[in-house]
Amino acid sequence: MKVKDLIIDHMTLIKYMAAAFAGHVLNFITAYVLYLGLDKNLIFSNTTGLIVGFLFTFLASKIVFHKNHSLKGFLVYLGTFLLGLVLDNLIIKLASGFFIKFFAKNISFLISKLLSGIVPFAVSYILRKKIFKSASL
Repeated sequence: MKVKDLIIDHMTLIKYMAAAFAGHVLNFITAYVLYLGLDKNLIFSNTTGLIVGFLFTFLASKIVFHKNHSLKGFLVYLGTFLLGLVLDNLIIKLASGFFIKFFAKNISFLISKLLSGIVPFAVSYILRKKIFKSASL
C-alpha cells in the first residue's frame, strides 16, 4: 500500500487528530499558566484547560468536517467530554502525586499532563466515531 493511499484511508483520523492536537495545545497552555504561573489548584487548572480545549476542538471539528451537528450531536460531544474530564483529572491527580516525589513541580506537571491526555483522547475518539457512524446526529 502506498503512503498516499494510507493517508487517504485514514484522513478522518488525521483531521480529528489535528483538531484535537490544537485543542490539546490550548488545554495545556491554559492549565500550565493557571497551575504553574498563577499557582491555582491542579484540578481547577486542568479542568479549565480541558474546557478551553473542548470548545476549540468542538468548533474546529465542525469546520474541518463541515458538519452541522444537532443538539443530540452536541450532547454526544459533551457526554464524551465529561467522561474524558473525569478520566483526565483522575489520571493527572494520581500521576502528579506519584511524580512529585521524584521531580520538581513543573516537570511533574508536564509528565502528568501528557499521560492524562492519552486515555481520554482514545476513549473520546472511539466513542464519538462509533456513535456518529451508527446514528445521524
